[in-house]
Amino acid sequence: ESVLQKHERGACSMRSWSVMHHRLRLGALLTCVTMLASLAAMPTWADYRDQAKKIHDRIAGVPPDETTLAAMADLLDNNNDADRLAAAMMATDAPEFYNVTLKNFAAPWTNRDQSVFVPLNDYTATVIGMVREEMDFRGVLRDDVLCIGTDNSLPPYSRSSNQHYEAMESRGTDMSDAAEFTCTTQSSLTGVPAAATAGVTTTRAAAKAFFIDGTNRALHTIVTSLCRLYRYRDRVYWVVPHSLSLRAHIVIVDADDRAAVDAAQRVRELRPDKPLVMIGTDFDASGGAGGNGEYQLRRTQLSGNLLKTLDAVTVKDLKYAPELVVDDDFDPEDSPLTR
Repeated sequence: ESVLQKHERGACSMRSWSVMHHRLRLGALLTCVTMLASLAAMPTWADYRDQAKKIHDRIAGVPPDETTLAAMADLLDNNNDADRLAAAMMATDAPEFYNVTLKNFAAPWTNRDQSVFVPLNDYTATVIGMVREEMDFRGVLRDDVLCIGTDNSLPPYSRSSNQHYEAMESRGTDMSDAAEFTCTTQSSLTGVPAAATAGVTTTRAAAKAFFIDGTNRALHTIVTSLCRLYRYRDRVYWVVPHSLSLRAHIVIVDADDRAAVDAAQRVRELRPDKPLVMIGTDFDASGGAGGNGEYQLRRTQLSGNLLKTLDAVTVKDLKYAPELVVDDDFDPEDSPLTR
């Protein structure tokens, strides 16, 4: 059982969302949004070569070669936002952007400790591959996608071992090079039906790290990831600690877990107006509203429909309530919601 927090304006501007919507490379996006604002405030003595080097160092983590440095400096010399962005995008051509910057960027998402010091795995590699291929990054939690090394001498991809990616890392596979690293589908490698895949949330690394303590933990992981990924929307939902569950406005329930359903019904007995979003395997449709403020989501379509359903709840049931709370409540007997 989980419950949803905080409906508020996103911290990023619509300009930031526009960059994401056009699917520019993710690393450049995250760096450039702050970079472009800071360039205008740079001291006048910093010439364009210095600025170009700073941009390249921050995005790729290494200094540019002379040809790249000169080209970036020429773009910055034009003194307009489009060319500043173009200069930053040049830095994403460096192999280190994929092999180091993006790896370190995604690695904390793949483990409960949020550590960057973990081996390359299918979760991190898929993020890197999607950025390199300039795929719509909204598919990172819903598409049938998986990125792997192409060298036939590598251990084959396996759902029971990380040897494939550890071997890629030890051999120095260049993930910026399509000849060494490519994206395919999870369903073709694992035999899992395409409709049951959901981007990085159904990778081996995600399952190993987060799919523990029953289906509620897995569901919590997916919901949290979705809320974090789409934090650039105008309407944002955040997962909050159990201690804030008293403020919850929406309850997300694993309909396949009898204990979770029973706990949710006890909450509804005390708070009859509280909307429930039921997530189950056997529902015929996703996003539809059932009776008495109850919404149904098919589990295999969770990634693509959760936020749509939450938005519908805020409009229909909560009338755009300014504060929406989401809690991860594994002990319903001890929850303030049931007291």
